[in-house]
Amino acid sequence: MKYGNLVIEKKEYVVLKRLMNLSGYYKDDTLRKSVQKIVGELETAIIRDESEMYEDVIRFNTTVTIISENGWHKKFKLVMPTDSDIKNDKISILTPMGAAVMGYSEGDSVVWEFPSGEQKLTIEKVEQGIMIASKHFYPHESDKRIMMKKDRLEINNWTDELEFLNKELDFYLDIEDIMIRNSKLYQELHGTRRENALMLASLYRYDNSIGKAIECDTVECDAYYLNHHEKKRDTYLSHITNYRNLKLKVLSQILLNAKS
Repeated sequence: MKYGNLVIEKKEYVVLKRLMNLSGYYKDDTLRKSVQKIVGELETAIIRDESEMYEDVIRFNTTVTIISENGWHKKFKLVMPTDSDIKNDKISILTPMGAAVMGYSEGDSVVWEFPSGEQKLTIEKVEQGIMIASKHFYPHESDKRIMMKKDRLEINNWTDELEFLNKELDFYLDIEDIMIRNSKLYQELHGTRRENALMLASLYRYDNSIGKAIECDTVECDAYYLNHHEKKRDTYLSHITNYRNLKLKVLSQILLNAKS
């Protein structure tokens, strides 16, 4: 890559993060794969202000010409999902082709999966369009409200699950005390029960504060709340994974006791 990593304009970075945060609601496997590709590359992307953007970098509303190793050409405009129009060569960022080129620059090459196998495609030409925020991005206020509702729904699912785990852990602590009597396992269960309660309290506080995201009037503020929610999700998923591993230990001990 000419610039080492993807190059993304700051406002477009926030839009991409919002689209990625909605990825759990995408049912189509192709969409999911496209999202996964972008998510991975955004981690190391170079984020620049509008005035600092390179003219040869592919972004929203850019017209792109690509050429394959065997001379096949394709010209299209990269657009938001709502503006997609295949007949007029307007390709959504959430298509495999759109995800493959976003943030790349003129002269860069990408590997594309064709039915006959992989081929290297070269970005032959990049032509910038006129960026009109109100036309090419979701309306700021309604977009924020959609994201807030999505985040709150996700938080409610997390807290419901953690409330259930509290009850389940209490049962396992009783079972350990009556049947298993393994001090190390008891400490693990007790520690996990405490972590679960602390996480639950933290998520309830987070749910009460999430409305502040609506008040954001800068790109930096939007990005902060988006990244903060992603960290909450990662912490929750890590906790669930650890709990499931502990649960397997408890069930294994119960099975051993039943056999003896």
